Amino acid sequence: MNEAARQGGSSPPPSARGRLGASSRKLGDLAATKGITVSQLALAWLLTRGEHVVPIPGTRSVQRIEENAGAADVTLTAADLATIDEILPHGGFGARYSEGNTPVWI
Repeated sequence: MNEAARQGGSSPPPSARGRLGASSRKLGDLAATKGITVSQLALAWLLTRGEHVVPIPGTRSVQRIEENAGAADVTLTAADLATIDEILPHGGFGARYSEGNTPVWI
């Protein structure tokens, strides 16, 4: 866990920001080669972590529920998993929403 996470912060340190953007692009490229979204890639990866891990994605639309459910049909190969580990060797970190883009919940 990095220092910002230990202190309850939600932003990566400045030195990591460029790497996270590059990581997002690489994950997007991997997802595109599989014909899936990055969200589906993330959920499919979580499903490989073991039976003790149960992803509970939030959503605001039926379309996203269907997209999320499609992750259960995604097969990640050993090469895919290795690629993800290379892209994010220490996992991902960052706020869910960028500053100023937090949704208003009704």
